[in-house]
Amino acid sequence: MGNAMLEREIEATVLRMVARRTEVVRAIASAMGMADPTMGEGDRLATLKARAVAPETCGPDMPVAPARGRMVRVAPVAMQLTEGGWAPQHGGFRGRDAARAADVFDEMARQARRKGSDDPFTQRQKGAGRAYATLVERHSAVGLKGRSVETMLTGRSGGGGDGVVDIILDEGAAIAAMRSAVGDGWALVVVRQSKRKRTPLTVAELVDRVCLGGETVSAILDACGWSVYGESVDWARAALAEALDRMADTMPKVS
Repeated sequence: MGNAMLEREIEATVLRMVARRTEVVRAIASAMGMADPTMGEGDRLATLKARAVAPETCGPDMPVAPARGRMVRVAPVAMQLTEGGWAPQHGGFRGRDAARAADVFDEMARQARRKGSDDPFTQRQKGAGRAYATLVERHSAVGLKGRSVETMLTGRSGGGGDGVVDIILDEGAAIAAMRSAVGDGWALVVVRQSKRKRTPLTVAELVDRVCLGGETVSAILDACGWSVYGESVDWARAALAEALDRMADTMPKVS
């Protein structure tokens, strides 16, 4: 058993080194205006596998699943009795962290770190964006087709209902409140047209493309014909951050 764990740990370490080497090579090639030299089939497969390796703090037992994508560590917290009373403590097995699939906010933070900058969004803003994405995904997966108004009302009043309709309606209300908080303003407006034929971008479209579509701000700007450097990025990030703050204001406060 000990040898098996050691082999898995060695394999995970090698995969992490491959991923770091690939990122460095790509960064150098991009800076020199060269084509990506790591795009061979073997390199692509190795990169996909390396990206799926869980962070080192999660331990060697977590299986590698390329379809899962990049992983980020999450420190599990549990209330434990200490000499000073109950206090939140790291609750991971053998002190290990948990892991979750990386999302667009993790990717934008990673891009910022590579440029020597801070995370462009606060934990509160990212929490609102993730909560919105979760609500919309879950709400969209629940069909109300075939349900009569009488059935819905019966379920909500508690007369034989199981509470499912209550949850559906409450989630719909929460989504509506968040979208109302986003508003119908503009994130970027075309004042003078350029050769790239820029298209205007609303704040609502920006929020949905980031939170629901998983697109980074830079990718959205590039698709809309805007520069991915300078003021355009600053304006778009500021508009998104302000919208996420307003969305967070609609969420129930946890005391």
